[in-house]
Amino acid sequence: MLDKDGRIVFAERFYKADIEKFKHFVASYDVKAWMSVGTVPEGIELPAEKQVTTTGLIKAGIEIDYENREFIGVDRVVCAYAGFLIFKKPVLALTIGTTITATYITADGVIKGGSISPGLTARFNVLAKGTAQLPKLGANLSVWNRSWLGRSTNESIRNGVINGTIAEVEAMLGWWKNYNPEIVVFAGGGDYQIFQFIHSELPLHVEPFIELYALATLINYGIVDV
Repeated sequence: MLDKDGRIVFAERFYKADIEKFKHFVASYDVKAWMSVGTVPEGIELPAEKQVTTTGLIKAGIEIDYENREFIGVDRVVCAYAGFLIFKKPVLALTIGTTITATYITADGVIKGGSISPGLTARFNVLAKGTAQLPKLGANLSVWNRSWLGRSTNESIRNGVINGTIAEVEAMLGWWKNYNPEIVVFAGGGDYQIFQFIHSELPLHVEPFIELYALATLINYGIVDV
């Protein structure tokens, strides 16, 4: 939630189990701007004219050099462009949640693309759904033993998924450092806590509610009209 000057005064994450709570939350406030990267849950009423979309941001002047540019996720566009506005440098907007998304924007403010891979929860779910006996676990870092040595099936799964994710992200950041050593990493997402375990030779700025913070930035710069 933002105040009248576009500053964040309240933020909360809602999950599938919180749908009724989210309905009540939405009904309690005057929605000035919103965006979605998936289907809006049934029963959630949001003003269509206030939706922030990739097409709308292109019309507002954001340059995207990407195949089928209208189909790049609006969250990726918002986070990358906000990072560019904040740091005045080339930025890699990196979020870890349902997916791991990396979106690169040049020092001239042109979004070029990046990468998408499964996030922590998706990896845990794939192991449970794709095998006969492995249990479904959650992305709970507090019970991770921070090693590759799992002494039980649950520990082995956590170690594999979490360490594998960290290794992937560190390798990715190493590639981007070679590509452009001037990059600033603007990071966050639902599993933002994992960044405390990730080593980066690039400057790493973590904003837990990166999408909200980025949207507020675009509002404050007048790119999103409320």
